[in-house]
Amino acid sequence: MLWQTGPMRSLSSSPSVLLLPGLACDAQLFDHQAAALALHARVQVSDAHTRAATLPEMAALLWAEHPGHHVLVGASMGGMLALEMHRQAPDRVAALALLGSTARADTPELISLRTRACELFANGRMDEVLRANVLFAFHPNGARAPGLLDRYLAMIRRAGATQLIHQNRAVMARVDSRPHLPAIRCPVLVACGEADQLTPPEHAREMAALMPHAQLDFVPGAGHMLTMEQPERVSALLLRWTKALSTMVAVMTAVVMAVLAPLAAGPASAQVPPSAAEVVAYSGLHDAAQRGDVAAVARLAAEPAAREARDAHGRTPLHVATFARQRGAIKALLAAGADRAAFESGRYDAVTIAAVADDEKTLRLLLSMGASAKLVTSRYDGTALIAAAHLGHDGVVRQLIAAQAPLDHVNNLHWTALIEAVVLGDGGARHQATLRALLDAGASTQLADREGRTPLQLARARGYTTMVTMLERAGAK
Repeated sequence: MLWQTGPMRSLSSSPSVLLLPGLACDAQLFDHQAAALALHARVQVSDAHTRAATLPEMAALLWAEHPGHHVLVGASMGGMLALEMHRQAPDRVAALALLGSTARADTPELISLRTRACELFANGRMDEVLRANVLFAFHPNGARAPGLLDRYLAMIRRAGATQLIHQNRAVMARVDSRPHLPAIRCPVLVACGEADQLTPPEHAREMAALMPHAQLDFVPGAGHMLTMEQPERVSALLLRWTKALSTMVAVMTAVVMAVLAPLAAGPASAQVPPSAAEVVAYSGLHDAAQRGDVAAVARLAAEPAAREARDAHGRTPLHVATFARQRGAIKALLAAGADRAAFESGRYDAVTIAAVADDEKTLRLLLSMGASAKLVTSRYDGTALIAAAHLGHDGVVRQLIAAQAPLDHVNNLHWTALIEAVVLGDGGARHQATLRALLDAGASTQLADREGRTPLQLARARGYTTMVTMLERAGAK
């Protein structure tokens, strides 16, 4: 269910605004903001966090119930949910507002604190936990505002112990969203209370720095509960931002439709296959590679300059043929001497492109004709193996291992392929098979992430019981 307010308008003319409350919060969290925004847009407040067990399930539920494009405004846990919604359907997010939130995963210390709190909730000691922690949610001065603490505590008590347990578990199991942030191309507002002790200002600065179209604001006189502590200021901030969105979204949509966004933004943060407009504009060897015209490829590739020519995104004909899965053209290009290790603008080679696409046949051909599984690729200084492990492409992972891809390469996020299979995976069958392949090949279970968390600790924190068992049997600590 969603609470609705404001005039019903055609979503084709403007996206609706979805307000996503924080942990154990409800529509009251956005009372002032919903009323202010409803004067200009269709506004809905979600309760999906009360009806699903994990952030991915909450996001899938919302997308299933709400077709079309939306501006997502998430507070605290709601911001984490907004990032998951963007991960699942980026083309349906018109804009994001992240209020008092973070893109980081929980630390072991936070997980331990949440786990202990859940035990107390289950034992009927909810009020004891709330009294001990409530002041951390507010600005040191703001907590004295008449009725504020009472309204906040009443909202949490309405949620009850069961929801507190379920939602804390959902938050503990979330992935680190920082690697996803550079791929967010829509307008983003990052707002944080100046005295937020739970998701401090450095988290907001970090998120804003990683997203190309982010606006960063700090709210004076507010802690973590900024929408309740400074309702007028937050509403005014959201109104200024959303009023500008109609122009911003229209311009950005037109740019994307014209296939100019990847070019204007420079090197992409993720792989970008040729667009329909680029394909139509191709000529010569790029055109032959895209179409899979083997005879034309063989003829045109005799010229070295044609083999290494680049399109506007830095793609060679080999990259184009790999994106298009034109294996005959790939074979002809490699036989003619095309550079197997060439990078396009995003620093991806043909092997990594095939690995990310889960294209085992093309990968097998590339490796059989001398392409390397050992290159360091992407802005994250990763490898094809890390990218495939992240996505759970278990068959690709096995091929890359057989091709001597470096098992324990650490990227600049301080993650290995094994760590990515856990922290960016869903714990399901394909990520389990990926983990099994890495363990069987001898990947290290002791290399930790930047916060010192081992793969076993990360799997436990996410509740991935099968992965935990696999790691324990492999001797992980």
